[in-house]
Amino acid sequence: MNRPSTPSSRPPPARDEDQELRLREREWQNRVGHALLDKPFEDEGSAFVFQRQFERVERAIGVPLPGPLVEVGAGRGQFLGHLRRTRVGRGRLLVGVDVSVAVRALPARGAAPVRADGEALPFRDESVAVVVYNGSLHHVVDYRKAVAEAFRVLRPGGRLVVFEPSSTVFNRVVHRVLDPIVFRAKVEYESPVDRFRKHAFSEAEVVEEILRFSASVVRERSDFLAYPVTGCYAGSALARFPRLMKGLVDAERAFEESAVLGPLSRLFSWRFLAVADKPFSRDAAFGDTVRALTDILVCPRCRGPLEKPRVKEGFYCPKCRVVYRVEHGVPVLIVEEAERPM
Repeated sequence: MNRPSTPSSRPPPARDEDQELRLREREWQNRVGHALLDKPFEDEGSAFVFQRQFERVERAIGVPLPGPLVEVGAGRGQFLGHLRRTRVGRGRLLVGVDVSVAVRALPARGAAPVRADGEALPFRDESVAVVVYNGSLHHVVDYRKAVAEAFRVLRPGGRLVVFEPSSTVFNRVVHRVLDPIVFRAKVEYESPVDRFRKHAFSEAEVVEEILRFSASVVRERSDFLAYPVTGCYAGSALARFPRLMKGLVDAERAFEESAVLGPLSRLFSWRFLAVADKPFSRDAAFGDTVRALTDILVCPRCRGPLEKPRVKEGFYCPKCRVVYRVEHGVPVLIVEEAERPM
């Protein structure tokens, strides 16, 4: 007679490939990745280049709606610390989300830390004004799900800003050439997701996914000269020279503004920016209106307060026990046309 196996003798359950990669990514970020996040700011030259990137993302955010701003993959909060000193972030709740222990540094930079994954954001529907991915979306195993999550938590009219590295044949070739030259020492700068999924991450697919949730996307490309010379996040022997980096940034700007050389610079760019606003639905627009009206409307029969309505049910008076319907977005507060709820 066969005896049932005990829990200790059973083989461990097979892990899904994506889940295994998530676990490896989280372990790498806790062990290596979070420490690399300070590297670009250790040298004045590379710090200058990354500061210019921060300003580019800040401009893309524009003048946001009231409400929290969430950076997913915030790391140690350098970008949120930058925003705290600007009109975009001043007086606003800034939230940094990251899977790693790096978020422990956020309170010192004026941001609220949350350890979570971009594929499962722990925020209510339509509760956030801005979601930013500044170089972190390509570290998410299922970046399509992360885009969907960003639009779920965004308020109607809220903005998604994605600033990510471009993965092209040109960039990969340059990496192979530059890495041995610019890096000061051998650095494990590629995470597990970088190594195994980088070829699956592309600007075209990210934009296509965003278009599923947004009416339009504003796009631009940049950083074809100074950024790769900094060694990106791994450090570079050339990153110590601020005058060199400023000269390269000035050259980039001249190229970008040139009618002839601009398209060429964008062709070889190392970063892409995609900006999209969550569309207003009819129900969402109505919801904002009636929430404001609820503060001032009363029942025309008893002058009592009306309860906050549901979109399809209209305004309810608990004293008269009637519902005042909404017709084509217009509240109908006429006593004779009030209805008894079913």
